[in-house]
Amino acid sequence: MAAQARMRVVQARTGMVLSPSGGALGQMLIPFRLGLGGVIGSGEQYMSWVTLDNVLGAIHHALITESVRGPMNVTAPQPVTNREFTTTTLGRVLKRPTVLALPAGAPRDFSRVPSAP
Repeated sequence: MAAQARMRVVQARTGMVLSPSGGALGQMLIPFRLGLGGVIGSGEQYMSWVTLDNVLGAIHHALITESVRGPMNVTAPQPVTNREFTTTTLGRVLKRPTVLALPAGAPRDFSRVPSAP
């Protein structure tokens, strides 16, 4: 509708947004810090990711730059496999082992666990 009204429209498409204060990375930090982190399933699935600071910067850029229109991909330049992210990035940064593997269906199963009141 906005485009039909000749308004500038930008659709930001993000990868997994990473911030130590919450979201996906916040949930990953606890098991990794305890030495319980590892790849999910085969580890070969690709992840497009981006930091929260970069998302905010991209949105700010889109707001102030009139020439930005349409779809805008907001991710790191190269996606990485879950194995690469787990072992090369997260494991090394936290200086923790990444030997345990999480079965492919486990993240879905965890999402069904009711939260505490």
